[in-house]
Amino acid sequence: MQLFFNTPSVANYGILRYAGWNYVRDGLLRNLETTKNYYYSRVYSVKTNHFLARLIENINVSHNFELERYYDIVDGKSAALASAMRMSTSYQKSGLFNGIFYGPGCPEIIITDFESFNPFEVYKNWKTVSAVKVISHPRSDYNLMLPNGKETSSEKGLAVISINITMLAVQFKAFTADQLQLDRQDGTGLQSTAHFIHRFVLPNMLPSHLDYCVVNRLNNILNGAPLPEAIRKQPFALADLTGASDKVHQQIVSDFRGKSMEYKSLLKTIPAVSKLNMEEVLILPSNPPTRQIVWAEVLSRLEALKLMIDLGGQESIKRNVSVLNYFAREFVLYSQDRSLQNVLPREIYSDAFYDIKKICLLVGKEFR
Repeated sequence: MQLFFNTPSVANYGILRYAGWNYVRDGLLRNLETTKNYYYSRVYSVKTNHFLARLIENINVSHNFELERYYDIVDGKSAALASAMRMSTSYQKSGLFNGIFYGPGCPEIIITDFESFNPFEVYKNWKTVSAVKVISHPRSDYNLMLPNGKETSSEKGLAVISINITMLAVQFKAFTADQLQLDRQDGTGLQSTAHFIHRFVLPNMLPSHLDYCVVNRLNNILNGAPLPEAIRKQPFALADLTGASDKVHQQIVSDFRGKSMEYKSLLKTIPAVSKLNMEEVLILPSNPPTRQIVWAEVLSRLEALKLMIDLGGQESIKRNVSVLNYFAREFVLYSQDRSLQNVLPREIYSDAFYDIKKICLLVGKEFR
């Protein structure tokens, strides 16, 4: 998976640009900032036994250490912490969690992200960094509901979440330092880990959440699927960009019909919101590509693969046969240890099996 999605395209493609998307993107970015600022300023909290609260509690490294030393200690512990929290890593295959972020009916895979970063930059910008990111999810609305485990949409399905444990720890260290300073100045008292998660960690998941909403919404329009409304809405006004967004997506579907395109070119053509395009959105967390982690990567990118193949149509299959062969070979290898069948609920496995089998048949390979 990473070989395709994490390798930047080097060819100079002729990329179509959609002027109408500038209006949509600007509006969605304003909505995103409005939503994040609302939650930044509200003293709400998650439950004290929330997955992220328990993860932070288990880090257990003194904040008295200098930042660089603190970073090194947590980084050294992060693999063991991920294992203890049953996260999927390159050396440990874990199972599914039940709706921690997307609520009942949404099984979730939580994977590690060991990408290095500058701890001083994260510490400085702690309010806005995204230590927890959404790799994929089932929602297609633009209501930007916080992924707080509540039922906010009728759309159900698998979600994949990544956590950079070391970044989360540095962010929390900065938050506690800020709380101590505010308490000394104003005597406001100290907010808890649960407040930190609800005020900053969950809102900062929204940029990656929103970008994948674009994937799902385009997929729905391409396949004529319904576009459900959210069960809940925000307690403040947001601009409705759904009509303008759907118009651009319908134009994309029309423009691609009958054309032969390389899949990388196709991804670079589809515009995103917090990222520039879908090629950037679909980059996977950097992990060694072992069998313990690739099954999660496969599931997180199946919808994107279907989108590429369906949008490219029959005309693009021959042009991308080497790419399809790569995916088919990977799928056949994964099927040998029955990774998907042993972990997934029957309904989700059946859907994944059907989608993978269709992709394999495009290049004459059998998946069973």
